[in-house]
Amino acid sequence: MVVGSVDWCATITVDEKFEYKPGSFNFGGSFKFHEQSRGWVVAVDADTGAERWKYETAGPQVSGITPTAGGVIFAGDMKGNFFVLDSANGKPVYTAQTGGAVAGGVITYLREGKQYVALTSGNVSRITFGVVGSPTLVIYGLGGTGTAPAAVESVSSHLPDPALGAVTFSKVCAACHGGKAEGGIGPGLTGLAQRMDFAATVQWIENPSAKMPKLTPSPLNVQAVQDVAAYVQGL
Repeated sequence: MVVGSVDWCATITVDEKFEYKPGSFNFGGSFKFHEQSRGWVVAVDADTGAERWKYETAGPQVSGITPTAGGVIFAGDMKGNFFVLDSANGKPVYTAQTGGAVAGGVITYLREGKQYVALTSGNVSRITFGVVGSPTLVIYGLGGTGTAPAAVESVSSHLPDPALGAVTFSKVCAACHGGKAEGGIGPGLTGLAQRMDFAATVQWIENPSAKMPKLTPSPLNVQAVQDVAAYVQGL
């Protein structure tokens, strides 16, 4: 039996004077994830529970784990890594960076006698960490020689639009920073303009600390970053 796990700690501090506000996060104090996160893929004996081997992943491991009759295991992690492990000892036989968090199913199938592996890459949720990326379906073929097309450089297409930024914020940022930017797992952003100007806000979004997932160039392109910066500057 093979299982995946998340190895990621957080510090929860109780606030005796905490007052719940409807529509906001309710931790009874503060909640802060540690900067470092990782995961494990572990093989255990189904009868005795004894550990046979374990493989450390660069990011938390929440994707599906797919064993095969061919003696390999397909899986991925939240740092965007897709990997193939030898089911006998857990050693990697192939790894690839998908560009987005691997947090969904991983399947393998045959078509016209050729084996393929398909997985979902890209995730924006309340527990994002590492690589985020736009939602994408990634397919590998056994014996394939093709390469992915080069990424098109993103450019700004119009002036920063706070209204569009509000829409993007609700889809990408609100899960951590709160629906009204009041704060949650991530810090509150109200009054941000008093602490940094527009240019600094753009820079902060593009180059976040280790506690925040990197959202550029995907799922946020240059224009989306500027729109979000314009929105939070007005809070």
